[in-house]
Amino acid sequence: MNRKQKSLRLTLVSATLLAVLATGCNSNSNSNGNSSGTASSSAPAGTATGTGTAQANPTAAEVNYPASLTYWVQMNGNAGAIMKTYNEMAAYQEIEKKTGTKVEFQHPPTGQEKDQFNIMLASGNLPDVVEYNFGSTVGLSASQSPDALIKGKQILRLNEFDRSVRA
Repeated sequence: MNRKQKSLRLTLVSATLLAVLATGCNSNSNSNGNSSGTASSSAPAGTATGTGTAQANPTAAEVNYPASLTYWVQMNGNAGAIMKTYNEMAAYQEIEKKTGTKVEFQHPPTGQEKDQFNIMLASGNLPDVVEYNFGSTVGLSASQSPDALIKGKQILRLNEFDRSVRA
């Protein structure tokens, strides 16, 4: 069961990274296509420049990434053996370069994740992003269940926050 949870978490993190990188790449390719009035050699074959490109660019131009954000997540035991924080990962460093957003990872001590999660919720001092594994609800009270936390507006369902996300 633990191996499945780790695999699921790794898949989720990988998908999130790919989505962020794809967004950054799409933003750059759209702005490059809009910088001149003629078709560029970097545009895919059969792609027309003009109104189609102009319509796609306002969406890409409207993306304003925050200057920084805090991200609370349990550190994978294997990663913890070779690094102190996910900020040391090349993939996260690349995302920071592409978005211009500094990410400050907060990792609870191994074995204290549930306690630290509960303390964080009780204090009301929440980071911008919390990644928590609700797969094991052992030791959680009914008020700490995902449904209760959603109703209390302490956590958001991502598919309700952004309709393009599928859960």
